[in-house]
Parts: sequence; structure tokens; C-alpha cells
Amino acid sequence: MQRGTCRPTNRCQLQREQWRRTIDAVPTETSSEDIPTADAELSPAMLRRLERVSAEEESAGMDPLVADPAVDVDMYRRAMRRRVAESVLTRHRIYLDMNYWIWLRDAALGQPARPIYADLWEHRIQLVRSGRVLCPVSYPVYREVLKQDSASRQRTALVIDQLCGGVCIVEQLARITLQLSHFVWTELLGDQTLPPPDRFIWAPVSHVAGMPHPDSPNLPSDLNRFLQKRWLRMTQFMRFSDLIEGTIGWVKPTSDELHTLIQNLMSNWTRESLRSLKSVYTIEVGNMTDIIAREIVDFAQDLFRQGVRTPLGPEASPADLAVSLACIITTGLKMGRITKGFPQYHIMGVIHATNRWMRRPHDPNDLMDHQHATAALPYCDAFFTERGLRDTLTRGPFHLDQTYKCRVISDPSEALTYLKDIAS
Repeated sequence: MQRGTCRPTNRCQLQREQWRRTIDAVPTETSSEDIPTADAELSPAMLRRLERVSAEEESAGMDPLVADPAVDVDMYRRAMRRRVAESVLTRHRIYLDMNYWIWLRDAALGQPARPIYADLWEHRIQLVRSGRVLCPVSYPVYREVLKQDSASRQRTALVIDQLCGGVCIVEQLARITLQLSHFVWTELLGDQTLPPPDRFIWAPVSHVAGMPHPDSPNLPSDLNRFLQKRWLRMTQFMRFSDLIEGTIGWVKPTSDELHTLIQNLMSNWTRESLRSLKSVYTIEVGNMTDIIAREIVDFAQDLFRQGVRTPLGPEASPADLAVSLACIITTGLKMGRITKGFPQYHIMGVIHATNRWMRRPHDPNDLMDHQHATAALPYCDAFFTERGLRDTLTRGPFHLDQTYKCRVISDPSEALTYLKDIAS
């Protein structure tokens, strides 16, 4: 039997034929009736999807928290994420970069570029269906899928529906806020009762790019709150392909060329003064203070209203508090004291420092790869990615894979062995 094919059982053949019929049903071009027009906010295709979502929500029954007027929208969102986390944290979490998603998509279509990709697909889909594995997505995956042509985009989305378990890792700013909130309340204010941040970073896959809720201030407050929670409840039944369908014709991914140009210019300016990888890391995180202060300003404003101040204070304004917190974070990172507490900034600092130390020029796609790493390493058991990024993440003296206990794999053969070990 040729390597890369499953055993010719009737069950396997039926599953494959059913999958191909689903994939083949995706049009190679978007129908004109499915493109939003100026006088129609939703396409007919999206309306059909929302009808399915509504039917699934009704079948699941009412969530008592939705009807409880004492539960506000933020409380409901946190409760929803904790419920998702309870399910997610019992399974092996394997994060895939876009290369692996494309390889698995083609294998699912029966057109693997290499036989081993078919093996990866068969083992992975079996593990997902058995409830032992899921492959969560994050915003960089969503953004990269949007860059594909219409047929590829929809077919990739259907493969993601099969493997992600209906789960995503919340977007970057939400993760930063969670990391900062946990640090402030536990380390600065001494509250040791808070659950770890990873209980709140998992969400329904439809929240991969953030999920606002409707607001009707002219309605009575209880009714407005009920409708907001009802909307969030319904989004739990939306699939990744629903989200992609809803953004066709609306979202155009932005370019990362400006970020690339800035990084290459900074590398040229500092190249001659580099002494060691650790010293470059110190420079990188030291330069993050202003960036961090801008990213956390909304959170700092909430803290300021609650009367929170730092040991560097007392601060006279929310902006001062944001700067003080940013200084504490960058100092802690440079000293190696809070690397696990702020994975977003630590991982980005190591990646940028390593690229500069190794004299690697930045590419426009690098930013997405780096964001994959910041989503995968702190929260997943394994990260399947390309060789260059794997070398960066596993390189000493930082060994990010060991710091966050996440296996980083680039070789498809090693990835297949990893899946077989889970199955055994």
C-alpha cells in the first residue's frame, strides 16, 4: 500500500467521500448574489448560515446566565471563556502555522503535495474526532486565510472547522490585558485568589478577531443587557467558515511592509554595536516601554479610576500609570524575572533579538509568524511551524520551547511521530 493513504476500509472510504462532497460543494468563484451590496448588509449565503446558527442555538436550550439580570456582559463573556477553557485544557493543543494548514487542506482534498501530508491528515482528524486533540486558531491564521483566493479561502476554512474544535485563542491585545491584569493584581496588589490567565484566553472560534456586542442605549437597560448576552450566546455556534463567509468583500488585509522596513533600518543602525544575544535582547525589551504604555493605556485608565498606583508612584494621571507599569514590565523582562508572566513581550523580544543577532533581514510575512509564536508557545502543547522559526524558538540561551513547555516541530516526519505518540 502506498505510503500516505489510509487502509481501504468501507468506513474510511465513506468518510473521505463525504468530506470530498463537502469540499466540492464550495464554489470555485463567489456567486454575485453572495457579495454584499450597498443596500444589503448580509449576503444570502451569510443569511443561510445565520439561520443554521440560530437553529443550533435554539436546539441547545437557553443559557440561564443570559436570562439572569445580575450577570452583565463582561461577566457573561468571562463565564463563557471559562467554560471553553474547561473543555480545551483536557485535550492536547497543537497550534499550526499557515504552511501546515495548507498541507492538511490539500491532503483533505485528496491532493497531498507529499504522501506524508496525507498521513498527517488521517492521524490528526482521527485524534480530533476522538476528542484527544484540537488545533486552535488565532487572529494571524484568520488574517492569512483572508489573503487566499475565494475558493482556497473557503476550503481552508472548512478544514479549520474540522480540526479547531470550534475554539480560538483570543486576539493579541486581549491576551496582553489578561497578562497585565493578572500581574497587577497578584504581584503588585498581592491577590493570590485569581485563576491563571490561560483560563480566559480561550473563546469560541467566531471571536478570533474580537467579538463586539450590539448596544441599544434607547432600550431599557435589562432588555439591552439581555440582547447583548443573547448575541454572544449565538456566536458560540458560529464556525470559522461562517466568519470567513461574513467577511468576503469587506476585509482587505493590511500590508506589513512598513514594519519590515523599520525593523531592517533598526538592524542596520545597531549591527556594529552587538556583543551577545542577551545584550541584544536587553536592547529590544528596553525599547518596548513606549509601545507597551500605548497598548495598556485603556487598562491603566480603569486601574487609575479604582485608585491603583504603583511603587513608582503616586501617578498623577492614567498616562503616568501606564508608563510606570510599562517601566516595571521592561525592567522585569531585562532582569529575567517575569518572562512567564508576560509571554507576549518576552517572545517578541527574543525573536527580534535573535533575528538581529543572526543578521537576518525581516520579511513582510515575518510579523505573522511572530504572532503565531506568541499565541502558540504559552498556551499549546505543540507548535508545528517552519524550520527557521523553530530554530529561533529553541535556540539558547532562551530556549523558549522549554520555558513554556511547548514542543516546537518543523519536520513533518517528526510531527507525524508526535501524533502517533499521542494515539498510542
